[in-house]
Amino acid sequence: GKTHLIKDLKPNKIYMIEETAAPEGYDKLKTEIYFQMDESGKVTTCKTDVVKANKTCEAMSTDEILNIKNYPTKVTEVKINLPEGDRLP
Repeated sequence: GKTHLIKDLKPNKIYMIEETAAPEGYDKLKTEIYFQMDESGKVTTCKTDVVKANKTCEAMSTDEILNIKNYPTKVTEVKINLPEGDRLP
C-alpha cells in the first residue's frame, strides 16, 4: 500500500480520516477514523462513538504510526436467475 505523510498537525486536536473510495477489488472502510497526536508525536486512535457523543478521544490504540488497512472484497454468495428448464453446466 501507499504511505501518506500528513504534516502540520496540532497536538491534542482530534482529526478525522474518511475514505471516499476504496482501491479496485477492496472494500471501502465502513466508518471514519478519528485520531489525535500528542506533543511527542504519539498517535492515539480514538473510539468513534465516544468522539461523536462527547467530542473527546478515548483510546482504541496508541502508536507512533496510524495504520489503515483495506481488505479485499469477498464474494460469498451469487444468485443467478435462469429461464425455467435451463441448467448450469
